[in-house]
Amino acid sequence: MDHIERGIRVSDAHVRNNSADVGTSVPLIQVSSREHEQHQSRHKQKVLPQLPSHKFQHTIWHELRATEVKGDQLKAPRVREGPESKEETFYTDTDNAGDLIHHDKTGKERVKYRDGQENWEKALEVNLSYQKLDHAYQVKNLSRILHRMRTAEQITLMDNSINDLSNQSFPRCRVANFSKNFIASFKNLPSMPNVVHLVVSFNQIKSVKGLSRYSKLESLDMTGNGLYYSIGYRQSVFKVLPNLKVLDGVLKTDSDSQPISLEEMPDDGSCIIL
Repeated sequence: MDHIERGIRVSDAHVRNNSADVGTSVPLIQVSSREHEQHQSRHKQKVLPQLPSHKFQHTIWHELRATEVKGDQLKAPRVREGPESKEETFYTDTDNAGDLIHHDKTGKERVKYRDGQENWEKALEVNLSYQKLDHAYQVKNLSRILHRMRTAEQITLMDNSINDLSNQSFPRCRVANFSKNFIASFKNLPSMPNVVHLVVSFNQIKSVKGLSRYSKLESLDMTGNGLYYSIGYRQSVFKVLPNLKVLDGVLKTDSDSQPISLEEMPDDGSCIIL
C-alpha cells in the first residue's frame, strides 16, 4: 500500500527494492508533479504593498518639515543623490496623514537653511566612511562638507575610493583615518598641522615624500602600502619623523634609529620576498 502524507508519496515496493540493493531501510521520497506545481504556486513572489516609510526614501533629514537634528549629532551620515523626479514633487509630497513632508523654503533661503541644519563647523568627530562615491554629485557634495570641517578633531574617511584630499584643510584634527582608499602620496593628504595619530593603511603610498609636514605625529599606520614592504622602511619613516613613537602598532626600537640613506630606499614600491 502506498502511504500519502501532505502530497508526499512513499512507495513500499520502491523502498523494498532499494533496500535490497543498497542494504538500507531508509525510504526514498517522491513528490508528485501535481503537488509540486501547487507548492510552487503557493510560493510565487507577490508584490508587497509599499511601507509608509517609502515616501521618505530620498529625503535628507534637514529637508523634513520639522526637525531639530543637526549634522554634528549624526554618527555616520551618508552622501547620496535622489532621482530627478524628487524635485518635481518636493513641495507637494505628503505622508499617510496628508501632512507635507518637506519644508517650504526655496532658493537661497533653502541653501541657508541646509547649511544651518548641517552645522558641520561645530562637528568635533566626523565619520564619513563607506560612501561609495559613484556619482559626480556625491564627490562634489562630500568635498563641500569636508571644507566645512574646520573644528573637527577626529575625522574618519575609510573605504571611499578617494585619491586626493590635498585641497582640504583640517586645522584642528588630531586623529585621522583615511584607510582603504587610493591615496598614492602623502602629498595628496590634507593639511593637518596638529594631527597626532594618522592611519593610511591599505592605500597606494610608495614614498615618504610629503610625510615631514606631519611633524607632530606620535603614531602612524602604513600597513598594506607599497612603502610598507620596502627595504629599510621603518628606518626611513623614523628618520623623517624622529618624534614618532609607534609605527604600524609597533613601538619604536633602537634598530629603527639606525642611520640609513634615503638614496638607498627604493621609491618604486619594490618589496622583499623571504
